[in-house]
Amino acid sequence: MMHSQTKSQTKGVNKVNSEVLLEKLNSLTVSESTASSPSKDKINQEGSMMEVSSYHCSTWKRQIRFDMNKEGEKWEVGSKRARDEVIDNDSKMEVMQHEEGCIKQCPNLLVCMLISEYREWNKAAISVFFPPIIANNILSIPISRQQKEDSWYWSLTPNGHYTVKSGYKELRKIKLPNIHDSFFHQFTDVWKRVWKLKLPAKIKFFIWRACREILPVCSNLIKKGVDVDMWCPVCKEEEESVSHAVLHCSHLRDFWRQLPIPFMDESVEDVPFIDWFNMALTQWKEEELCIFAIATYKVWNRRNEIRLGANTMPIQLLKDSILSLWNEINSLPETFEQSSHRHEPPMGWTPPPFNLLKVNVDASKKSDNATGLGCVIRNHQGRVLGAVAKRAQPCATVEQLEASAVLLGLEFARGFGCEAVMLEGDACGVIKQLNSQSELISLVGTIVDNIKVVCNEFSSISFGWVPRSANSVANKLAIFGSSILSEEVWLEDHPVFLSDVLALDGCILC
Repeated sequence: MMHSQTKSQTKGVNKVNSEVLLEKLNSLTVSESTASSPSKDKINQEGSMMEVSSYHCSTWKRQIRFDMNKEGEKWEVGSKRARDEVIDNDSKMEVMQHEEGCIKQCPNLLVCMLISEYREWNKAAISVFFPPIIANNILSIPISRQQKEDSWYWSLTPNGHYTVKSGYKELRKIKLPNIHDSFFHQFTDVWKRVWKLKLPAKIKFFIWRACREILPVCSNLIKKGVDVDMWCPVCKEEEESVSHAVLHCSHLRDFWRQLPIPFMDESVEDVPFIDWFNMALTQWKEEELCIFAIATYKVWNRRNEIRLGANTMPIQLLKDSILSLWNEINSLPETFEQSSHRHEPPMGWTPPPFNLLKVNVDASKKSDNATGLGCVIRNHQGRVLGAVAKRAQPCATVEQLEASAVLLGLEFARGFGCEAVMLEGDACGVIKQLNSQSELISLVGTIVDNIKVVCNEFSSISFGWVPRSANSVANKLAIFGSSILSEEVWLEDHPVFLSDVLALDGCILC
């Protein structure tokens, strides 16, 4: 947004040609960041996010002039001035007012004029000065109720902090052809069958890595620029690929013939491992697949021991070790089943203790980008004390919507006079962030900070995750919220469309 710049403030912004500015405005979309005070605003150009502090610096000028890492690194201006060196001196910027699709000049408009005394966006004012698309983008930006320092944040991680993993993943996405991912996408049935095997996770993960051709064999290391010998460290006769390391090495020929696994003779070294494995799955029963997975895992470990010069098991004894491990795993099928269901939460809604109230919240986003929030408050008898459904901004992300639903639920409970509450939702990531003490500097972090401010007004509060089946009432309210224009509230009552799900939850309907 553009503001007037006075001489008392050290730096100003040059006026930009209105035609150029119009082109920039019409191309804006909102990305990830956080607004940090009622006198700040941020708008995004092609993914770059910035904020404007109470000083009258210009977001538009920053976006036009400031070169950022548009793939992930974003600049967040907090309550203090920062990066003013990119702004020119002795100048003045103007916001342009739109009318029937056009934009005309409107000088001296400040960001703080677009924010109400309740630290919310002034929808009426924003709709006057900006076209609908840009207005919706602005309204989807959360405004923090706390003061924040200026900071960078990384938009490709949930908490806003940079990690090597996220950077590497983004670089792979940029540098590798899209055909790479689409090629492996066709093997969905392969992945499903592998993950359902009753085997230790490390073995299933190894098979997945082999299929994706990401094992650190010599040929792959050379592609990544590692200075290694391309020859197989076991046979030292051929270039080591994934297929060679686990199937075609000359030291493994007799070994594979000894195992009770069909289709092994049909493998060809020039064929990618995933293609051969996909064909082999049509010939194998589950037991044969499990034995193959264990065998390749042990073959790979033996290969690593040879490369490191460690003592290795003779290849003749490897078969007995594989079959022994399979028999041990196969004798404990119930243990695998029990361990996978041991910590499952209850599948239906459960009432709170008599001295607490339970607040269930949810968010909904339809295919047409219609978004809604829902909240219901019930006591230990299951009686509905209050419910609310609200339309949300269409440009918000799913995680941002889920966090906004939590904030709505707590503010509704506070207004209802609740003092001790249990809040439940089916957004696992948001619930984890609320129960975590780690700092969040991402877009959702602003909403989480606002939630924690509201939490101080309760004598007792807890956050818990539940599956969708235990959150069906809030889910229906959220879906309804996406179909209304603003907000609907029910006190000591509930809408008719909730009667069926409330009955399933065992709640009192009268």
